[in-house]
Amino acid sequence: MPASNAASIEVVTQLDANNIKQFQPHGPDAIGGIDDWVLSNGTLCAVISDKAHESGLMAWGGSLVDVYQCDRGNDQWSFLHVIPNIDKDLLFPPLRMEPYELNGRPGLRVEFAGIGLNLRSEYSFVAHAKTQLRVKHTLTRRADGEALTMLGVLALHPHAALAPFSISTKYPAYSLGFSYPASDMNDTLSVVDAMVPADIHVYVGDSALGEVSYGVQTNSAVLVNSKGDREILPVFQQTASTYSMQGVFSRSPWFGGEGKLGLLEFAQSQLMDIDIGEAVEIVQTFYLGEKSDVASISNQIYQGPLLKGTTNELDTTVHILDEAGNALSSVRTDDGGSFSVRLPKRTSAVTLQVRAAGSETSTSHAINISGPITLAGTLASEALAQLSIENELPVRLTFIGVNGTRNPDFYRHGPVVRFGGSDDSDIRKANYISLAGLSSDVTDVRLPPGSYRVIASRGMAYGVTETVINLKPGANPPLIVNAPLQEVDTSGLLAADFHVHSAPSFDSSIPVEERLRGFVAQGGDVLIASEHNVLVNYQGLVKRLGLQD
Repeated sequence: MPASNAASIEVVTQLDANNIKQFQPHGPDAIGGIDDWVLSNGTLCAVISDKAHESGLMAWGGSLVDVYQCDRGNDQWSFLHVIPNIDKDLLFPPLRMEPYELNGRPGLRVEFAGIGLNLRSEYSFVAHAKTQLRVKHTLTRRADGEALTMLGVLALHPHAALAPFSISTKYPAYSLGFSYPASDMNDTLSVVDAMVPADIHVYVGDSALGEVSYGVQTNSAVLVNSKGDREILPVFQQTASTYSMQGVFSRSPWFGGEGKLGLLEFAQSQLMDIDIGEAVEIVQTFYLGEKSDVASISNQIYQGPLLKGTTNELDTTVHILDEAGNALSSVRTDDGGSFSVRLPKRTSAVTLQVRAAGSETSTSHAINISGPITLAGTLASEALAQLSIENELPVRLTFIGVNGTRNPDFYRHGPVVRFGGSDDSDIRKANYISLAGLSSDVTDVRLPPGSYRVIASRGMAYGVTETVINLKPGANPPLIVNAPLQEVDTSGLLAADFHVHSAPSFDSSIPVEERLRGFVAQGGDVLIASEHNVLVNYQGLVKRLGLQD
């Protein structure tokens, strides 16, 4: 249920019993409540946790915990932390939180302190941009303490609950898109190798939970000395399956420092610190997108030509690469198969990789940009097979490719993100469908043509049945599911799971309805919801789905 604050005025206020119904955040990851602080301009709503409220990696608050469209309640944001020395043990407790004004616009200021340093984080709205926040982090040395070598702004997205997409506007060769090198925090060399000079992170939400995307762009990073002189600092970006970080050294390296920061620069950073009266200042723009794709964010940043086109499959993603093969953006088609994506200035040619939802194969199309608006025409992707399913009972259907056919991926509402190269398993991948014997069950699926073993199962007490199907592009004969038979007498017993996460937890992107459907399909009787940082009662949805029994 979305928040009801549809007014266009800009508001910064603390949630209390009188305004909670107006401003309470909504969405699968919404956790803001009484005493937390909300910023709203009627389009973008954001919540920063109060001082005493646990936030992700911290036992206290002061963290950006919810961001959503005010009238849609589609929050999928987890947590944002500012971490000195990239050491979570150095997260400072907040001292105070208070409204302030910047150029006549309301904002919220949060102040922290520790190890001789004061951290001030300021959030305010951007003029004439209803979907953007200005965020400024200033870390100032006030007294002697542990050396400050670097500073990281870290966004959590465990298990790629938000899919990260990396862009470098200054060094395009380091625009990694959805594909990242492997990194291990216990292996310094791998961490340094994964540090790239990129300035934008886009976080794509799960469309099954509600359309939304987020962007964080580092606009500037400087060292300010006691006289007010400003020195530009080198920035870097690092991404893993559980988090993304935009970082900055506390000083410029004495040797090197241009482009990608390597082991030489990292070794120098360990000798760095700032003096009393000096400060590291990072200014960022936080973007909110209305659709679960990269283009919802990059279209707000790029100022070049507009590329339009259509695809032969309706549910399709188009990845856009520059002439050198570097990632520029990624856009999902609308209900009619059309797309529109903004490109950087001076773009002369692009390659479009078109991939239909559920397909493992993409087709490439080279496009010359011919003017302010370029029409790409109709782009072909792999033609899929359409399969209808006839079934009335709870069952899980697992599709296994045979005779050279790959296993299908039914996680059609999230992009494929890779960490460690093509040999690394995709985090968002599922080759099964869960059916609860309900009228709302999936009845039609689209998947690549080929041969499949379809195994029907219903938990440990049941056997399995198996069917082999051969699918061609287009419509195919229906799959008639042969129900598994019960093999074990479970009279007097209940199948239970006492630790279950779903979308309300920041480390899961499985919708509650899908979680319930899968539980029933596998013969579950008792489910204990153990969501992080939020209490969730599944009972209302259980009744609406008709799963009381």
